[in-house]
Amino acid sequence: MAPALPVYTRGEIEKLFPVMRSEEIPPNCSLYQLIQNQCTYDGNRVICLPFKRVFLRCLETRNGEVVGYRLQPKHGLKEGVYRDIEVTSRSDNTYTINDEIQDFLRADSVLQEKMQAYYERHV
Repeated sequence: MAPALPVYTRGEIEKLFPVMRSEEIPPNCSLYQLIQNQCTYDGNRVICLPFKRVFLRCLETRNGEVVGYRLQPKHGLKEGVYRDIEVTSRSDNTYTINDEIQDFLRADSVLQEKMQAYYERHV
């Protein structure tokens, strides 16, 4: 499981980190991406669509971070701290309405109908 990340709007990121733009990667940063799948189930099969997420991992040396079992300074201080900042934009996931997406939406609709019918019977 991925580590917890704070969620910021694109405007907040640009205010907090003005040097970080999608067109350029700051010298203390590396660009990473991962592919997640959004899946649904129609009762017979699982249908998944890939979703790309893009992150900048930046080494911040201004603020140290306490590390160690008890999180006390005697266990050591790191010289720098890595910050992971999500920079995914709409252009990273360009979906068109094709058969795969239509199939996903149909299956998701079937799943919602089945869940609604189940809850109506049991609640």
